[in-house]
Amino acid sequence: KKDNATKKTMISSSLRLSLFSLTFLFLSLIGWEVNASIFEDTSSTDELKSGQRRLLTKESSPLTTTTEATTSTGAGEPFSTKSFKPPVDIRSSWLGNRWFPDPEHYQLYNPTELKDVFANYNVLFIGDSTSRQDYNTLYALLNGTTTGTGSVDVTVHDIDDLKIVDVNSHRRRLQHEEPCQRSDTLVICREQPGDASKLFDYSWRNCPNRIDVSDWKHVFANYSLIVVSVGAGELTWSCDPAKVKKTGLAGVSIAQRENKALRMHRFENLVAGLQTVQRDDLMVVYRTMGNIGDGDDDPTRNRDSHAETLFINDKQRVLLDKHERQYMHETRRMSSLSYVDFGNIILPHRSYPEEKRIKGNQPQHYGWEARLAYLQMLTSHVVERERQKKEMQGAGDIHEG
Repeated sequence: KKDNATKKTMISSSLRLSLFSLTFLFLSLIGWEVNASIFEDTSSTDELKSGQRRLLTKESSPLTTTTEATTSTGAGEPFSTKSFKPPVDIRSSWLGNRWFPDPEHYQLYNPTELKDVFANYNVLFIGDSTSRQDYNTLYALLNGTTTGTGSVDVTVHDIDDLKIVDVNSHRRRLQHEEPCQRSDTLVICREQPGDASKLFDYSWRNCPNRIDVSDWKHVFANYSLIVVSVGAGELTWSCDPAKVKKTGLAGVSIAQRENKALRMHRFENLVAGLQTVQRDDLMVVYRTMGNIGDGDDDPTRNRDSHAETLFINDKQRVLLDKHERQYMHETRRMSSLSYVDFGNIILPHRSYPEEKRIKGNQPQHYGWEARLAYLQMLTSHVVERERQKKEMQGAGDIHEG
């Protein structure tokens, strides 16, 4: 009898366990269907690594609302945010060290086309040494030599020689320096190649808290495209103004450096300042960052900086997306402030681990292939933002359901 009772108990427990397993499996399948439905295009959205992805969800896309956005006034066809292209980092790919955008939505620009795009703007780059190298690389592309056949020839030397990309770095005392006397806030001041009426300038700032927007508004008034790239300095030395002496990372662990909350507080203050600089003829583009390289052959240091860069970039995306959604909701207009997610294409593919990195002349820098990838992203982003702006203006004020 005891054996029979034990068997009945075991059978009953087994049935209950099987029923529970089937129920859990059924609910999991339902949950997967629900989660899959948040994609705008589940058949074509790439699965990116955790912590490295920007899903095209109704919650994360700043230009997509819970119901289709249409115009409340204005002539023409109703405006729909579904006509916006996905961010330029989505569905892009690498072949060796050459980056390609999603061919369905974006193109690669040759030097002549780059010149046509940027000729419409007075340009200011603000940021650390990585920003300076981006700036000088773009200037070299715009200043390329036109051949007898009408094509433009830009050599690797033109975009990678240190006398070109590190002009006015002031640290290495290069022979090729360019004095700038137009403004104390500028390190390099030039005109657009072929158009002396357009500005093409650079200002060195290695930390978010060293860009005081309230003091810079009179400077910003001179520009229609401002490109902000700061962040690598946060991982290289202290951005605390109380710490006068810069402290290198060598031998310093993550725990000994400034905490993440303090870094994000500085970035939040920068975004809050940039939010106040809103003009119809202005575009402010922030670049998410790549991590510093393994300059000391220290894999632990490289791994830690990679993880911290992921954290900072993720927080920055959330903050910038939130700002754009809020600004559009309150004003029914596009914000002047947006961002290019360079970190999302470089970090998981050509930055870490170290053997995959496109290395530059310093651990914080990237080689010319990575800089070209970023400048292509920036150009595509600028063109798309202008297209969105014109489409919205043609349709009238946007109305969110």
